[in-house]
Amino acid sequence: MDSPTPIFENAVDSLTQGIASYLIRDESETAIKHAILTVYHSIELFLKEGLARIHPILIYRNLDKRITDDSPTVGLEEALIRLDNLGRGLSAAEVATLRELRIRRNRIEHHRFDPAKDHAVVVGQAFHFLLGFLPAHLDVELRALVDEEDQYRDLLEAALSFEQRREVAEREATATGSLVIGCPVCGENTLCLEGLYHCYFCNDDIDMTECDGCDTLCYRPEISRRGLCESCAAKNALT
Repeated sequence: MDSPTPIFENAVDSLTQGIASYLIRDESETAIKHAILTVYHSIELFLKEGLARIHPILIYRNLDKRITDDSPTVGLEEALIRLDNLGRGLSAAEVATLRELRIRRNRIEHHRFDPAKDHAVVVGQAFHFLLGFLPAHLDVELRALVDEEDQYRDLLEAALSFEQRREVAEREATATGSLVIGCPVCGENTLCLEGLYHCYFCNDDIDMTECDGCDTLCYRPEISRRGLCESCAAKNALT
């Protein structure tokens, strides 16, 4: 992975604030407003980070003038064009998601905030965008930028459909390079067997142990008091 620049740290800070606001949107009418502002800010910075890792000068708006720390940097449209020209362009759907988020951010920044039921949907789509953009362009998973596992789980449940969450979990589990099996809790093929038994769909460590009779890996709550799986316990009862 290319070394992150200070832009990346700034982006993560805004994203953290945005996620926190998004997750309490049902408790505060204005929480979604702050989610829109900070999530959009984080995405603009992540786009600039993508450019900066190619070459630091690419974040600046006017490349034909002397560059200083106060030189204006690119906005959303300029960043999208530069990424496209560099062969790293986004899909039409991704661009549409970012432009819709920008429309709502601009209304707040330059006019007023009007509560709307679909604000949360638009921010959720932005999180979906980051789930794909971050690993593809910055070699980092969104999971790694979220402090708490339960917060990440709530974020996915709120932002993605069941099928989308399954796809993300399968990708994350496969990316670990460890053996992946079906999880006894959720039933998805997302339980990693390296180190802690972690399920990337449940977003939790699963209590697994080996059967004393056949050495099969089993879910601990399903093991008998004698340390046997259901099959071994049944056979033992017949003898």
